[in-house]
This record gives sequence, structure tokens and C-alpha cells, in this order.
Amino acid sequence: MEFNWDKFLSAYQTASDEQKSFIDSPAIADCVKKLVDSDLIKPVHQQLLIVAISHYVLKSTSENEIVKILEANGVTNTLSILAKVVVCLESQNLSKGTNVGAAVLDSEIKAAEHDLASLQAVRTMTGDMRALGHADDIPVYRSLQDDILTPTPQADTPTTPRWESESTR
Repeated sequence: MEFNWDKFLSAYQTASDEQKSFIDSPAIADCVKKLVDSDLIKPVHQQLLIVAISHYVLKSTSENEIVKILEANGVTNTLSILAKVVVCLESQNLSKGTNVGAAVLDSEIKAAEHDLASLQAVRTMTGDMRALGHADDIPVYRSLQDDILTPTPQADTPTTPRWESESTR
């Protein structure tokens, strides 16, 4: 699985001048180098990530395809790495008009929503009772804080033993 060079060239030719100057600048390589220096990616993956970000900025390859290509080549935490590169690029103010950050954020939100949708719903007794049609049968006990905190007089102890052990005292 590799990046399509012809798609990249056609996207580059139709790109705005700002996007072309962004792709031609050393900004992407500098940000990827920072990730290599901080040991977030291996030096072996540096060139591949530069190419991936270039495709990403030009939108010549979908984000899902980029993630699959990076993962197939051994890059882990691809969405996190893409987000860190975008943050780096935006901090350099070179990615204005490309909406790279919004695209990464949208993809992370979609991935999180997909993961949440795949989780099983938490079961509760109340929910189970409603599902079984017994919602009206559930007793509700209401009390006031004063009723709980105010001491109530205790009933006198019975004069007759309630069970055998009380009679032996």
C-alpha cells in the first residue's frame, strides 16, 4: 500500500498558491523532525510521514487511506501523530487556509464517536425493571433530611424476652 503520485501531482497542480508554497516550504519536514527528535516516531518513518502530511494537506488522499498506509508501514498512534504535526504547523502560522487542524480534529471526533457507539450500554436495575415492564412496581422511599438527622425517641425495651438469649442476662 503506497501513496499515489499521480493523484498528488494533480492535486498539487489544482492547489492554491498558498497551499503550493506551504508544500514547498520546509515546515512539514521541520515538524516531523521535531517528532523524531522527541522519539515519538522512528527515524525510519520520517520520510513517509512527510509524504503523508503533504498528501493530507492537498487532500489528494483521504485521511483513512493515510492512516492505513502509515499503519501498514509500522507507524503507531497515527491519529495522535497527525494531530501533533498539525499543531506544530499551526504554531508556525504556515497552514492558514488549509484547515488541516479542523480536519484532524473532525477525524478524531468521528473515531471517538465510533468507539463510543461500539460500547455496550450500561445496565441498571431501574433500566432492567423498565424493560421488563415493572417500572410502576419499584417502591420509592422519600424522606427529608431533618427526618434522617433528627434523633427520634427510642421505644422502651420490651419487658418480656424476645428470644432465649435475652432471658439469660
